[in-house]
Amino acid sequence: MGWTETFELTGLVLMLAVLAPLAGLYARRRWLSSRGGVFDCALRMRNGSWATGVARYAAEELQWFRIFSFSARPKLVLRREHTMSIGRRSPEDAEAVVLFSDDQIIRLRNRDTTDETVWELAMNPQSVTGLMSWLEAAPPGGDRYSGLERD
Repeated sequence: MGWTETFELTGLVLMLAVLAPLAGLYARRRWLSSRGGVFDCALRMRNGSWATGVARYAAEELQWFRIFSFSARPKLVLRREHTMSIGRRSPEDAEAVVLFSDDQIIRLRNRDTTDETVWELAMNPQSVTGLMSWLEAAPPGGDRYSGLERD
């Protein structure tokens, strides 16, 4: 094998190394979209940073997936009957740099008062409306009050 064949083979391997992960991310996004309503949604992580992702409605769950991951499993699952909204706010100056310009931040927590975990999701206003509608459409007999107040 001459140097030109080696050079071409190396170029092909490098091109595949770049294109294969991109094709995998694209295929994953298409797969997620085919299984329910998907929308862009950032999640505040425990360390305070924001992670870009997508969320989807799956029956009685809101599932959140990292955008740059090959995992088919959601990183966060919020069950509708256990989740309630505790507020909405605009991004602060430092947050506005990493989030989309029109994003709003929704604060959610577990209806169980012993669980103090609060999740913050950033999304566009149309997705906020969809999330609030989904939360309020609780099964019959459930508490439909979401406690939404603007900060």
